[in-house]
Amino acid sequence: KAATNLLAASDAKKGEEVKPILMDEHKMKVNNYVIQSQVYLNPTFSIIDLSRATNIPVHHLRLLINKNGGQRFNDFINQYRIDHMQALIDNGEALSKTLETLAFESGFSSKAAFIRGVKKLTNLTPSVYFNQRKV
Repeated sequence: KAATNLLAASDAKKGEEVKPILMDEHKMKVNNYVIQSQVYLNPTFSIIDLSRATNIPVHHLRLLINKNGGQRFNDFINQYRIDHMQALIDNGEALSKTLETLAFESGFSSKAAFIRGVKKLTNLTPSVYFNQRKV
């Protein structure tokens, strides 16, 4: 795997020497951790928690998610939450639940966060998204 220098000089903290990091390795490590541990179901999960769990510095994670992934951390985690909600819809578990229940079971901290997250990432309101995808 080729190393990619994620950190330009302008991204470095004062006086910090920035070395190239392996983007593919970090991406795989982050995605595997998030999926296997289902940390997205924890509404208070933060980039600091992700850094501690993966031993990847916060500023490297920010560059990985923001610059390489084109997202902010909350959008990154919310995508996993929306995917989880989609799995609940696909397996029929969502049919007997309210959207608010689905939101909390998918890791959103509030109804407002759920509405904002779904709308931002899908361009649909949660009710439209749900109705278009239910079995």
